[in-house]
Amino acid sequence: MEEKKEIRIRMRRLLAEIPAEERGHCSHKACVSLMKSDLFLSAQVVLSYMAMPAELDPFRLTAAALHEHKMLAVPRCVPHTNRLDFFCLHSDDSLDSIKQFEAQFTHGPFGVREPKPLASALLTGERIKRKKICAVVPGIAFTDRGCRLGHGKGYYDNYLAWLKEQALEHDSKLSLVGFCFDCQLVDFLPVESHDVLMDYIACPSGIIRCPHY
Repeated sequence: MEEKKEIRIRMRRLLAEIPAEERGHCSHKACVSLMKSDLFLSAQVVLSYMAMPAELDPFRLTAAALHEHKMLAVPRCVPHTNRLDFFCLHSDDSLDSIKQFEAQFTHGPFGVREPKPLASALLTGERIKRKKICAVVPGIAFTDRGCRLGHGKGYYDNYLAWLKEQALEHDSKLSLVGFCFDCQLVDFLPVESHDVLMDYIACPSGIIRCPHY
């Protein structure tokens, strides 16, 4: 556990030093790379996230999923737990589409926008039945073998384990894609039994297929 703590401290320091202009450029490159891949093009369901200030931002990918009328869902922290729920977003091609998009969010506990918890928009196993899913996953660090280190709260570990079970139960094709800066790729991360491996890593320099996949 101490080793994970040290990696998190080092990575947060490194991410904080990335200039805003470079962060935007890298986010654009990583999004375009993933948008051109079959992972995104053939996906019927896209799970994305609203980035924290130091994270690689998948917003361009999120917007493309809405524009192409894919099922799009983003996470919300369940209060007083270490669990996430994902809620589907919607948009149309009207002049007020941006306002419509923004109206679906509230401010979350970590300074990140979260979707409003509308029961009708909750992503369930039944909703992803027999669909191809591209889940874009943030983290503090990754390896090219698919290991992921999160922020230490267990939100994504819990959700991804549930998502994999639901995909299997509902005959869905799930691809987990770690989304990060190139500097977040490390040679080794300590792995525990509950850690969920990524199938791919998408970063500004391109997409890595993890060897276990």
